Amino acid sequence: MKQSLRNCAFLVALTLTAAGCSKATDKLAKLAPLLGDDQAPFVIASIPTARQFGVSPSQSVQIFFSKEVESQRCTAAFSISQTVSGATTAPLISGSTVVLGSVLTFTPNLALSAGTYNIVESVGCEDLEGRDLRAPYNASFTVGPGGVQASPTVVGVGVQSQSQCTALGSVGSSSGGNWLTASCWWDSTLPILGASSYTFRGGDDNTGLVGSNNACADVNTDNFVVIFNNYMNVNTTVNAVSLTRLSPPSTTMSLATWSWGDCMSGNATYCRALTVAFAEAEASCNGAALFGSSVAPSVGDFNLQFTTGSPAGLPRYMIQVDTTATDSNGFKPTGTFTFTMEGK
Repeated sequence: MKQSLRNCAFLVALTLTAAGCSKATDKLAKLAPLLGDDQAPFVIASIPTARQFGVSPSQSVQIFFSKEVESQRCTAAFSISQTVSGATTAPLISGSTVVLGSVLTFTPNLALSAGTYNIVESVGCEDLEGRDLRAPYNASFTVGPGGVQASPTVVGVGVQSQSQCTALGSVGSSSGGNWLTASCWWDSTLPILGASSYTFRGGDDNTGLVGSNNACADVNTDNFVVIFNNYMNVNTTVNAVSLTRLSPPSTTMSLATWSWGDCMSGNATYCRALTVAFAEAEASCNGAALFGSSVAPSVGDFNLQFTTGSPAGLPRYMIQVDTTATDSNGFKPTGTFTFTMEGK
């Protein structure tokens, strides 16, 4: 019975229209307290729904919980922010928040301007017995013309040494670039050129030896930056990224480390700018057949092979983001993104 009610509430929320919000609100408010009072609370749905477009500027935000929740804590755990391209911190929207039973309602002080907004209910929200929210809730919606929110996709690629390739809104160059340029190699307003137009420098300096830490420390000229249009789940997305050497001979590749930037305000679980460092066993760190070094203090192995002075057109590498990546609403890319570049 509880499961059926839960599914019913979920379906009601997913089929919301601007004209039907009032009726849906009434139904969800009545259903929510019936969905189990002996478990941690969780979010059934929200208004606007996740990824909804065409939302009215005067729309209030509502979150429907599985049971009655504690007003003060759930109010403090709620936030709403607007996505601003290139901004390091998303501005929070001011307004009044009221919790009545199992429904939280946020009313903005001013009409919402056109754009995309993110709502967050953190695990600081509790039920009346002090049980934390089962999982944080995140959803985005867009004020403005109706339509379907874009699926997650890559909108920028570069290397970490490029100082202006850090967040959504970072621009590329119509002619590509190398590891010394400030801008990204590419952004989605530009055609993708051949691999030779995008060059990086392998972090290995060819001084490594077996049992030595030489050439092992991370160098950022071969750490790749991948920027997405949507906030991405940091765990599923990093596992969807791979790097392959296309030029013979083939190599043994390992993801050494990664970091995220341009994250959702108040929730670093969802971000838009991923930096990945891959290592090749064939790089000279600890000899040209092993990863890392056993010499204390070991600094690990973070670099691709030595590329300085490589012949024209070589070596070529391909970075991919496959369809197992997911955004903050659980949606996946419609296809695998592929980008090729050259070491120099």
